[in-house]
Formats: sequence, structure tokens, C-alpha cells
Amino acid sequence: MESVRIRGRNSIAAASTVMSSKRSHVADVEWACGLLSRLSDQQWHDAFRAGGYNPDETRRYVAKIKAKVAQGLQVAAGGPIHANSGR
Repeated sequence: MESVRIRGRNSIAAASTVMSSKRSHVADVEWACGLLSRLSDQQWHDAFRAGGYNPDETRRYVAKIKAKVAQGLQVAAGGPIHANSGR
């Protein structure tokens, strides 16, 4: 997968807001997940390293985020929503 450069912090902040909102529209989730899915593993690891996370914490957070992004893309594509998948 090709890494992508996201323009400015506003895009990341907006994606984060959409992903954490309990009242997001499917189009918003699709946009945010599409944006986040374009980040490379190296970019995720660099971001968490810059935040002071250790490698084990980074691995767990990145795995969880990627799973949530994949779930968001699946829902946006018309896939099922699982009520207990948020835990």
C-alpha cells in the first residue's frame, strides 16, 4: 500500500472527531475511514512513537484502530453493524 501525506492537522482532527462521534453519518464514517486507511504502518508507528508510546502499546493501538477503520469501511459499503463490536 502506498503511503499518503495528509494535508494538515485539520484533516486528522476532523477524521478523529467523526470517528469518535456517536451521531456520525455513514458518509462521514466512510470519509474518515478512507482517509485513515491510507496511512502506512510506518506512519502509524511514527505517530505513536512521537506521542511517547512504547512498541507494545503502539502495536495494540494500531491494531485496534486498523480494525475499527476496516469495520467503518465495511459499514459504509453496506455491510452489517454489530452491536458488540465496539469493545
